[in-house]
Amino acid sequence: MAEDVASGIDALRNVLIRVVRTATTDVDRRQRPRFAVSMGCGLEVAGAGPVRAVVANLSAGGAMLTGAPDHVTGGMVTLRIDGVSRPLTARVKSSERGRLHVKFDLSDADREAFEREVERLTRGLTPMAAVA
Repeated sequence: MAEDVASGIDALRNVLIRVVRTATTDVDRRQRPRFAVSMGCGLEVAGAGPVRAVVANLSAGGAMLTGAPDHVTGGMVTLRIDGVSRPLTARVKSSERGRLHVKFDLSDADREAFEREVERLTRGLTPMAAVA
């Protein structure tokens, strides 16, 4: 029963955050455009074998994966996106119902190179509007 209550509180918290973040552009903290994509990826977590997932949306600063196992928020992962030349280190921001939200943790040189790859991968796509 306590798990159900905790799960309900987490779900409500996530909904409230999404509503507040998308209510106005002043509150949207995203600094880079986010694009809806469908790219396979490998996800590596310390102490566990690699798993396959799908990158459902992507920006130069982070991504949302689907089909990923739930991981502890705040943990570090390595992401190998199909079509991207280098592995990407990321911090798990949230994880719920098979959706993993990550923020990339890259050196300046890797960030610049990855920004160019995101431009290439998303060329011709329209950025997503007001996604929390």
